Amino acid sequence: MADSDVTAVQLVVSGRDHRWPWEYEEVGDQGSSPVVVGPVPDIAAVPRRPWVEHVHEAVPGVPYGTTAYLCRRVQTGERPVLDVFHDHDGSWQLLCGGLHSGEADGEDGIARGLLGRMVDHDPALLEVLDLPEGTEASRTAVGEAWMRAAMPRPGFWGRLRDRFGRR
Repeated sequence: MADSDVTAVQLVVSGRDHRWPWEYEEVGDQGSSPVVVGPVPDIAAVPRRPWVEHVHEAVPGVPYGTTAYLCRRVQTGERPVLDVFHDHDGSWQLLCGGLHSGEADGEDGIARGLLGRMVDHDPALLEVLDLPEGTEASRTAVGEAWMRAAMPRPGFWGRLRDRFGRR
C-alpha cells in the first residue's frame, strides 16, 4: 500500500469556551493541546446530524434509565429485591421485604437507582416489569414465584410512612 492510499480522520475537540484549537492566539491557553494535523477543516462543510438520544429499554415500554426507589439494603446488595411496587403515580419501588426502622442514620433509608441496572443484577425482575400502575409483586425468596396483587392504598409517600414507621 502506498502512502497516498492511507487516509485518516482526526477528531478535534473544542475547548471549554467552545472555541476550536486554531482559534486560540497562544498555544495552551485553552487548557488542552491545540495540535491539528493537516489543514484546518472547513467546519461549515462538515455534515451535521441531528442529536438523537438512544433509548435502551429494560423491557419493551420501560426505558433502562427509569428511576426506581430502592431500600438501602437492596441498593448495597445486602438483600435481594423481594417486593416490587408500580405505584399509581407511575413510580417504581424495589424493596427487600424486611422491616425498616426509619432511623435518621440513613442505613435503612431510600435511594434512587436505575430500573434497568437492577434488572442487570437480578434478571428475575423482568418477570414483573409488566406490572400495571397500582400493582405490586412479592416473592418469599430469590428463585420463588412472584405473587401479584392490586395495591391496597395509592400513594408512594403513604406506603413509605407505613414501612418506615413515620406518621
